[in-house]
Amino acid sequence: MPEQNELPEEQSLFHPPALRVKTATLPPEYREVEASVDGNVNKDWIGQIRQNIKERTKSPQPANEGWIPFTRRARMLLELDTIPMMHNLLAGFFSWLLLAGYMVLPGTFASIRRSQSAKDGANKAGKLVLKVVDNVPLLWVGGICCLIGAAGMFCLSWIWSGNYDWLLTRIIIPGALHSTAGLITTLISVYTAHGGIWSVTAVVTAAVTGSSTVGMLALFLIYDTWLLQKVRRMHSLAVEATELTRSNGSD
Repeated sequence: MPEQNELPEEQSLFHPPALRVKTATLPPEYREVEASVDGNVNKDWIGQIRQNIKERTKSPQPANEGWIPFTRRARMLLELDTIPMMHNLLAGFFSWLLLAGYMVLPGTFASIRRSQSAKDGANKAGKLVLKVVDNVPLLWVGGICCLIGAAGMFCLSWIWSGNYDWLLTRIIIPGALHSTAGLITTLISVYTAHGGIWSVTAVVTAAVTGSSTVGMLALFLIYDTWLLQKVRRMHSLAVEATELTRSNGSD
């Protein structure tokens, strides 16, 4: 019996004979037509996918793009990007410093023991207790924080008085929220920790926080519902006039 290595290649166990099948070949012109059809189908399919992705991801383009007039409203919006970052940080710092002062001042009210003695006593000594400050250094800290915070916010408001958007978002709205928080803290401190007795410092703190809250709310209404709406209305009229001029010029 011959060894495996001596067997011909067709009879080798590891190299079985290859089957040769004669297939019909298409003419060259048919192959070119088939390739062109497949290529067009693939290109159309890929192009359709790309078009769908482009339509879903692109942002809508306004009809008046490139023709927006440079009104006061447009100047305000563009000016927001030119305001220094330091001014934004200072606005936040001063508003939070004002809030810190409002939170510190209730700690200077007369203690509940002194308030109760003043409530029970009808003599002058009992009434004088309400005029006593419980913590004088804390009163100085709270007063200085409120003074610096209010002065800083006023200076920044004066610098950027022409940008209503920045004033609303950086000065007026934070100031209104912080003043309201200070007023609520004062009322809670008086009616819970001090038995409803109004000392001199409590009255002063409530007056300051209350007036600040009312003032900030008034400024918010003036700027948001009157001044800013007026600027927006003028911008809309300018855009409509520009569109009308373009349409007449194209005709």
